[in-house]
Amino acid sequence: MKLYHFPISHYCEKIRWALDYKGIPFQFRHLAPGFHLFTTQKIAPKTSVPIIEDEGKIVQNSSTIITYLDEKFPQKSLTPLSKNQKDEALQWEKYVDKEIGSRLRCYFYYHLLPSRSIVVPLLTNNSPWYTKCAFHFAFLPIRQIMHKKMNITAQTSQESKERLQNAIDKLSLHMQGRQFMVGDSFSRADLAAVSLLAPIFEPLKYGLKWPSKIPLELKSFKEQNLDKIQWACDLYEEYR
Repeated sequence: MKLYHFPISHYCEKIRWALDYKGIPFQFRHLAPGFHLFTTQKIAPKTSVPIIEDEGKIVQNSSTIITYLDEKFPQKSLTPLSKNQKDEALQWEKYVDKEIGSRLRCYFYYHLLPSRSIVVPLLTNNSPWYTKCAFHFAFLPIRQIMHKKMNITAQTSQESKERLQNAIDKLSLHMQGRQFMVGDSFSRADLAAVSLLAPIFEPLKYGLKWPSKIPLELKSFKEQNLDKIQWACDLYEEYR
């Protein structure tokens, strides 16, 4: 099995974690944003990652991949067996994909993209030297494409910050007195929420060298929310 991914992507972290959690052997195919199109356009209907290639079969989108993995490799299933808990886990995953994953990405990139020195190492992590060099010189057009493709503007960044904060508050309230988001075992709901929150608490097991300095706006946001997502830090530490 091959995993095509961006090392920085929290959506890709969902799949890295799922594969490791289920003990499924796989090979990394490290890609860099922009340059990834040369690969993804050849193998998949869409250009987004993560993508897995398994015995000639291409599966794209993090939620679809988790379902595929659970169906083919039922050991340590991330999808609850009972219908009610399965439905609840899928609803939570859909919610955090939208209200945490995409909102955090827009808000964080709006404040990170102005800094070439921060962004280039993050986006080219594990890439060969020639990709890093090419990315450095192509950074300005790649940045413009990222702004356009992800609709990153001052307005959408502020809206994303507010919706991200609402989602964090909602999850914090839901997790009071609970160990897991659904039922009494670790599920795809926990994996999705914690993976997508990971850029806030910057875990070492993520496999990314986090920047030592970030914009004050993001630093303040992280510090204000660390206590609210302590449950996520604990789950990551225990199950990752």
